[in-house]
Amino acid sequence: MPEYFTINFSNFVQAGIILIITFSIVRIISWIINKNTAKIPEKMDKKLTTAEKTRIKMIKRLILIGIYFIGIASALYQFPKIEKLGTAMFASAGIIGVVVGFAARTTLGSIIAGIVIAFTQPIRLGDTIEIDDKKGKVEEITLFYTIIILKDNQHLIIPNQILMNSKIINYSFKK
Repeated sequence: MPEYFTINFSNFVQAGIILIITFSIVRIISWIINKNTAKIPEKMDKKLTTAEKTRIKMIKRLILIGIYFIGIASALYQFPKIEKLGTAMFASAGIIGVVVGFAARTTLGSIIAGIVIAFTQPIRLGDTIEIDDKKGKVEEITLFYTIIILKDNQHLIIPNQILMNSKIINYSFKK
């Protein structure tokens, strides 16, 4: 019999146990997320918008895919001849993380800028500001962008990374 088929029964048992644990963890986390997201509207006295539901589903899927990935790679580690595939999966996850980070650098920059704005507060909700010769009132500051209502009731949406790199005149600034 070729060497590829000389795998101990214990390898299959260990891989099976890892996969059972993985699928159990996925079911438990899925149940916890579903149960807690059902309670959110009750606590906030409102219904979730479709955008909020979409975000929750996307985050849930990303978490579950990550758990599946780790579980399957760990199960592959139980087989000496396939162990290299498990190592390759973990290595590729690192490379994919670097590529995604590089591709999302403007988005990540806006998130970091949003956090900086929240803590340093160069602008606050309700402030009257001028940016790029446009004057308006700050309506909303999120992690990704800031919404400013202009005098003609138009909404100016500025990514936070651009906002942080722009000259801003804040007519309402108080220390």
